[in-house]
Amino acid sequence: MTLLVLTGIFIIAFGAGYLSFFNTKNTDIYQQSARARLAAEAGAERMKWELGNNDYDLDATCGLSTSTRLFETQFDDGSYYLKCDFDQADYPKIQAVGVYKNISVTLDTGICYNIETECTSTCALGSLCGGGALFSASPLMVASPSGCTDISGTGCDNSFTATSTPDTASLAWDNATTSVTSAIDADDGRVNVTTIKAANGGNVPANLVAIKFCEDLSVNSKTGWYLPAKNELNTVLRNSNYCTEDSQGPEPLYCDHSTSTSPIIGGFSNSSPYMSSTENDVDTFWSQDFTNGTQATSTKSSAIFLRCIRRP
Repeated sequence: MTLLVLTGIFIIAFGAGYLSFFNTKNTDIYQQSARARLAAEAGAERMKWELGNNDYDLDATCGLSTSTRLFETQFDDGSYYLKCDFDQADYPKIQAVGVYKNISVTLDTGICYNIETECTSTCALGSLCGGGALFSASPLMVASPSGCTDISGTGCDNSFTATSTPDTASLAWDNATTSVTSAIDADDGRVNVTTIKAANGGNVPANLVAIKFCEDLSVNSKTGWYLPAKNELNTVLRNSNYCTEDSQGPEPLYCDHSTSTSPIIGGFSNSSPYMSSTENDVDTFWSQDFTNGTQATSTKSSAIFLRCIRRP
C-alpha cells in the first residue's frame, strides 16, 4: 500500500513538473516569437524610411533576386533583414524578416516593386507599380517616371530618387490658338480630357500638346496617363522631394518628410513651374511652382514642364 501511495505521488509530481516545464517552454517560445515579430516590424519601418528619407533606389535592387538580403541588421540575440519576394497572392512585394534566437517571423511591408505590375490597394505609398510610383492611396494615383522625352517612354528614369534624371519635356498647353475648352475640373484630369474629347470628335487636338503627350504616353507597359488637374498636381508636389516646410502653396501648408511614411518622388525640375490640365480662361491655365508651392496661371502658349499621372 505504501509503495502504491509513493508511486502515485511520484506520478503526480512528475506530471506537475512536466506541465510546469511545458508551460515554461511555451512561454519562452511565445516571448521569442513576439521579439522576432518586433524585429520584423522594425525592418518594415526601415524600408519605408529608406524610401521616404534616404533616397533609396528601389528599381535598381528588387526584381534581380528574391534571395538578396537588404539592410540586414544584427542586435543582441536577434536580427532583421528585408528581401524581394512574393506574397500569398504571388504579388511582388518586399518582405521583412525578424529573427530572435531560433524563431523567425516574416511580414509583408506593403512595398510593391514590379513597376510593370498594376498597383493594388495593399501597395504602400512609394511602391513601384502601375508604370510609376504610387503617391496616393485614395484614390490610387501613380506618377510617371522623370526624364521622359517622348510618348514611347524614351529617357524615362524609374529610380524616382531626388538625383534621378530630371524632367526635360517642356511643352505648351496650346501651341496654336487660344480657346476655351471647358476643361475646368480641378480634381480629376480625366474629366478634363473627356471634356476636350467630347468637343473634338473623340480626340485630343494636336495643338493641345501637353494634354496629348500624356494621352499618348506609353511607359513601363502602361497607358492611360493624363495631365493632372490642379489639385492632383498639388498632391504630386506634396509627395515630391521639393515638399519642405512650404508656407506659400495651398493646403496642406506643411509637408514633413521626416516621418517614415512620407514617400518622395524625385526627378522634378526646379527651373520652371509644372502645368495642370485645369483651364483658367481663354488665355491661361493653372500651374504650380515646385520650389515654393505657389499656384498661379500661365499663358497657354508658354512651354513649361509636365509630369503625367494615371489611376490604376
